[in-house]
Amino acid sequence: MQHKLLYALQANADKFFKAEIKSASDCFEEFTQNRDVINYFYRTICAFNTNAFEGKSCVGGYEVLIRALFPLAGLMNHQCTPNANHHFDNGETIVITAARPIKQGEEIVTTYTKLLWSTLARKGFMALTKQFMCCCQRCQDPTENGTYLSALFCRAQGCKSIVIPVQTKTLQPDWRCTTCESVFPHSKMARYQDFALNTINNRINKGSVAEMITFINDMCPRFCPSSNYVLVEAKLNVIWRMSRPTTEEFNEDHLKCKERYKEEIVALLEKLGAGDCTLKKLITEEIL
Repeated sequence: MQHKLLYALQANADKFFKAEIKSASDCFEEFTQNRDVINYFYRTICAFNTNAFEGKSCVGGYEVLIRALFPLAGLMNHQCTPNANHHFDNGETIVITAARPIKQGEEIVTTYTKLLWSTLARKGFMALTKQFMCCCQRCQDPTENGTYLSALFCRAQGCKSIVIPVQTKTLQPDWRCTTCESVFPHSKMARYQDFALNTINNRINKGSVAEMITFINDMCPRFCPSSNYVLVEAKLNVIWRMSRPTTEEFNEDHLKCKERYKEEIVALLEKLGAGDCTLKKLITEEIL
């Protein structure tokens, strides 16, 4: 029955995984050479990559990362602003809860990506891992319900406004300024986005929380709009780090910044219409 269930699941083909299995077959002396078994291994990997849920759970008193197949929950389709949340119970049970009122007959949907990623980041992730292009209402709105999570600074001389993708049905759209209406090719704006991503991630990985707060408040506004998803992720990182046991000491200004970041992120979630999503509950109810 387990094999039948596995074969009933969608399994998007991926040449990379087939090459991995071939490498294992060549490297390990006792690795099976049975073609049917190797094909089963390959389908298992593809089924996991297409359908598996990933998250954290408490197992044996320790927080662990888990990746598992839940066939019934896996039937839920994706929307970038879903009406349902999911979490794990003891690493073996997935629990689905409503994020906002769901009408009788309305489809229950979840998200396959992070809520606060930009449209292009979400689309790129889903094209790579799920092999489809999302066309939900949020993806068709360049402003993303007025959150401007994709926004970058306009590069036209003398303009201090922001640019956003012109249309989001492709992974490489042109970008247009919301004020001067200058249009820039995706290749140029992608370089600026990568610069912001790499700069902020390097700070996150190397700096203390206090240094990160200073960087977010003083340096980031020079090259990245406050609404950009990379900067939002950096603020989330500060919130998580300040909420966990640490040897770092925080002054009153640091604590005020943490509260301001929380308020800003909750405001973004409300603009998106995310309802009582898991992230909002974490920020407003569980993080002190």
